[in-house]
Amino acid sequence: MIFTFLAMSFHLKYLKITGTPIVFPNLYSLTWGLCVFSWGLSFAVILSQHYLQDDFELWHSFAYYHIIAMLDGFCSLWYINCNAFGTASRGLAMNLHKALEAEHPALKVAQYRHLWVDLSHMMQQLGRAYSNMYGIYCMVIFFTTTISLYGALSEILEHGLSYKEMGLFVIVGYCMTLLFIICNEAYHASRKVGLEFQVRLLNVNLGAVDRSTQREVEMFLVAISKNPPIMNLDGFTNINRELFTANVSFMSTYLIVLMQFKLTLLRQSARKTIKSVIKAVFNTSTTMLDDDISEDEEEV
Repeated sequence: MIFTFLAMSFHLKYLKITGTPIVFPNLYSLTWGLCVFSWGLSFAVILSQHYLQDDFELWHSFAYYHIIAMLDGFCSLWYINCNAFGTASRGLAMNLHKALEAEHPALKVAQYRHLWVDLSHMMQQLGRAYSNMYGIYCMVIFFTTTISLYGALSEILEHGLSYKEMGLFVIVGYCMTLLFIICNEAYHASRKVGLEFQVRLLNVNLGAVDRSTQREVEMFLVAISKNPPIMNLDGFTNINRELFTANVSFMSTYLIVLMQFKLTLLRQSARKTIKSVIKAVFNTSTTMLDDDISEDEEEV
């Protein structure tokens, strides 16, 4: 609710300062397209589990379609929000260049600086507003991926590669794709609003503007460095590509530990089997020897 209010306030302020509204191209068709795609992907993922895993009955799948569609919907919402920030930043940069071409643009540059700070603040508030939802979202992806990988590798060690393991790998690929999209889109949004906007200002020919405008441009650059547009989950972690690599690293660590336990259990089971076989062979040999001795005694 607070984030929605901030977005409406920013839009009105943007319209007042620039004289033009923020135009999000193909927003309506993109929203409906992602909605349909989310449900289609949900059916594809769940039905693949039905065909690849023998114990996954078709009537079981009806409990999962809405869950996968919900995960896809959250990812789509994040994608739309991140692209909206990039669109707003691009429009702000274009209007800033037009303002710099006018005479004595210092006042306009100052207004655009305050507008950019509001945009950066709104990006920071997005992660805080959705911190609980996307925090649990990332945890679900992490544990689902780890458990699915462990189950697939365990089945391969015990029974070899089969269609069941392929179904688990489909889940792994699906979850990691969702996590990559969230981290990658947040990275690109931060880059477009921060670094790319900063590069645009650095390319401004300061020799062609007056001293007050030069000072405003310098203050603009300082504002960008002091207020980086970083998206984070309420201060717990930043959402960028580093989060994706960190998750891969943690998954690898957990998998190594779990597979060590699995291999230990397999070795113990193999030792017990060998001991049982040796014991059975020894008992059989002993019984046969006793029978031979008994026959010899009877002949005597």
